Amino acid sequence: HDGYLHNYLTTGDKKVIGIGREVTGQRKDGSTFPMELAVSEMKVNGERMFTGIVRDITERKHIESDLRSSENRVRAVIDTVVDGIITIQRNGIIQTANPATASIFGYEIEEMLGRNVNMLMPEPYHNAHDDYLHNYLTTGDKKVIGIGREVTGQRKDGSTFPMELAVSEMDVNGERMFTGIVRDITERKRLERLKSEFVSTVSHELRTPLTSIRGALGLVLGKSTGELPDKARQMLEMAERNSERLTLLINDILDLEKIESGRLEFELTELDLVPLARQAVEDNAGYAHKHQVQLRLQAALTKAPVRGDTHRLLQVFANLISNAVKYSPQDGTVEISVESYGGDFRATVRDYGPGVPVAFRGRVFQRFAQADSSDTREKGGTGLGLSISQAIIERHEGRIGYKSEVDQGALFYFDLPAVEADIKEGAGNEAGVRVLICEDNADVATILAEMLKPEGVVSDIAATAEAARTLLANHAYRLLLLDLTLPDADGLQFLRELRSVAATADLPVIVVSGRAEEGRIAFNGDAMTVVDWLQKPLELERLEKALREVLRHSYRPCILHVEDDPDIIQITKVLLEETAELSHVSTVRGAREMLAVQDFDLVILDLGLADGSGLELLDELKGSCPVMIFSAQIPDRKITEQVTAALTKSMTSNEQLLETINKILRG
Repeated sequence: HDGYLHNYLTTGDKKVIGIGREVTGQRKDGSTFPMELAVSEMKVNGERMFTGIVRDITERKHIESDLRSSENRVRAVIDTVVDGIITIQRNGIIQTANPATASIFGYEIEEMLGRNVNMLMPEPYHNAHDDYLHNYLTTGDKKVIGIGREVTGQRKDGSTFPMELAVSEMDVNGERMFTGIVRDITERKRLERLKSEFVSTVSHELRTPLTSIRGALGLVLGKSTGELPDKARQMLEMAERNSERLTLLINDILDLEKIESGRLEFELTELDLVPLARQAVEDNAGYAHKHQVQLRLQAALTKAPVRGDTHRLLQVFANLISNAVKYSPQDGTVEISVESYGGDFRATVRDYGPGVPVAFRGRVFQRFAQADSSDTREKGGTGLGLSISQAIIERHEGRIGYKSEVDQGALFYFDLPAVEADIKEGAGNEAGVRVLICEDNADVATILAEMLKPEGVVSDIAATAEAARTLLANHAYRLLLLDLTLPDADGLQFLRELRSVAATADLPVIVVSGRAEEGRIAFNGDAMTVVDWLQKPLELERLEKALREVLRHSYRPCILHVEDDPDIIQITKVLLEETAELSHVSTVRGAREMLAVQDFDLVILDLGLADGSGLELLDELKGSCPVMIFSAQIPDRKITEQVTAALTKSMTSNEQLLETINKILRG
């Protein structure tokens, strides 16, 4: 110090005076510390003197050290993360970029700094970016900022790739800036594509042959009663049971995949939980019968309006009922009920089996969870049903749970929010074969209509010939039930009138009258055809026989089946041999050629065909005839809205397929 002071006084060379600097001080005890020293020169009575202002900056140095450490840690994180992190100014100029950004886009960091961020975007985003940024700054309209989305990035070599982009806004010393976090999702997209291809393969390559196997077994077992040796029948029944188990496994796995990917679609409508529970009991009665268990519906309510997806809720019912049946004792009972519960509606399925084991209760709704997970478990199942049911109910904003005590059975339930709705009785029922009853006695007409209901017949009633004429002019009927004694016309004359008009010349007629025998004699030798002459009082068996005769010999609808699997074609052909005339083609091209030369009442459409997708035909078929999709692939909602019905192979029994076709043809 003395040398420094002497040097300044003789040469004027300043190092501290008038400048200030950080130096090290030493205390009496010998310890040192950082200090800030500011020295100024002054004259006191002509004598040169100096004033030093000293500030101990030990605490500040500690804070600065901590800040440097924190900054170093943040920098280390930013430099080592696999995601790209970019900061840009409000004009889109890149201010900073981490090494991951350089790796993702193929640039050196220095090549990006100071350039517009649109250099990392392909067209049309490249040119649109500045306008988007300007639009956000002036209007606040967000498209990415604070939201995140999948976009396309462009590397230095011009190649593009899918990336996930999350942008956030920040204020740095009063300046608006933006941080973008970029993740290259090329590998994830590749895996998703592989997974999708696998699911598609499972759907088509497994569901299609399984449909053939189940359908063929069902036809053989159904049509060969008493003709098969007992041993052969046992083997076929075993094959049918195991094909059903395999079908359930495949369907559950595919449903699970859709849940995981968020693609499990729901068509929510207002519905009544009470008739839905009744339908679930009917649908699962056959399964319960096989296990020698009885299903009993205990509906404490007449209506339970909720908002839900009919198919998915029936799936939940089926899962709960099948579990209850499996664990019920032989000759036991499973009780299904619907009741009010805390402002919601609760559906319950109760069995009186062994109950849920204590050790298993924490895993009931886990995937692949089973109380007995050994390879030799005798109850069967995939362990996915309850997990899928939980996902379905949660998507309905409901709750699912259970109550159980060992050796006292189990009660599984799900709760759905109640809605204010006026659900009409019988709403949603499909119209069946339409028949006109021309009968002036209201009681007799009502009885006839009730007698026809079990045959799937919907009846209109006309009390006079004039009323019948009006109905016949406005509706298409498959059959006329005619009384010969009418208040405004003679029945025989009315019959001749109908035969003289082209629209009703071929309309099948069954005479139901106290004068039936008289009328039959009067028409003896007449060219006009009457299916049968039924004398009052009526014999139900004879009416049913006449009705079947009408339906069998009346117009046979023409169906085009677009399907490339010969086994599925054969099964459908056998199912429909008494219902319709069936034509089939195996390609999109073949379907176009067939549709160009013939009209059809229904087209059954597979989606995966040798020369393309059956979806290519939808626009061409629009408005011409009903279309039913029957495929291993599950179409999305936009597709199902364009067709009359959509069924999935392996998830559809022979009976369900035939019933759906008949409903379409009748409706």
